[in-house]
Amino acid sequence: MELMRMKWWLLILLAAGMIDASAEPLKYLELSKSKPVEVNGLEFVAATQSQWIIHSPEENESVEVQLLITNKSGHDLIFRTFDTFTVQLNNANGTQIRPGGGRDGTMYSPSVLIPAGDTYCLSRRDELLWDYSTNNSPITRAFDYWDGTGSVATFGLHNLGHYTLSFGAFSSQKDSDRESQRLGGLPVWTGTAQTKEVPFEIIGY
Repeated sequence: MELMRMKWWLLILLAAGMIDASAEPLKYLELSKSKPVEVNGLEFVAATQSQWIIHSPEENESVEVQLLITNKSGHDLIFRTFDTFTVQLNNANGTQIRPGGGRDGTMYSPSVLIPAGDTYCLSRRDELLWDYSTNNSPITRAFDYWDGTGSVATFGLHNLGHYTLSFGAFSSQKDSDRESQRLGGLPVWTGTAQTKEVPFEIIGY
């Protein structure tokens, strides 16, 4: 019964053009990275897996999405993680996908000490999923990204194919000074950075 149900779903999706039957998933996880951007002593690189794979309408998937932060300043440096970074997705036409979502409560996310020359991998919870209409049939894909503070950003992904991902990072002088004082005078990164885009492809399988 379960096998018949799955075949029925696949036939519907193929007929609707929601699954590309010619697309083949890699047999391994391949990470793609953006070109580095350096701002005020920190180098930022966006990274994600080159294929985001939808296996079936009933399975949600976690994908690798990372912000790699390398300390190029020559001394130890603090990076604040509370409300200091965002994820941006663009479609194949280069149009930014505006996220929905919001914050349901607030949780503290600690700052991170990045020693001189070291790289910190900022990785948070995420999920590639299906949204459902009122009659319980799949109508679109979505990507949910939680930043660890109680906020979630939901991106609608209406088509298979090519996308790009990037990160923004920001910390005002006022907020950095306040955090430095709280941490006994340790230097805290201040600035605004936007990584280059990293390409990836969503495929159905």
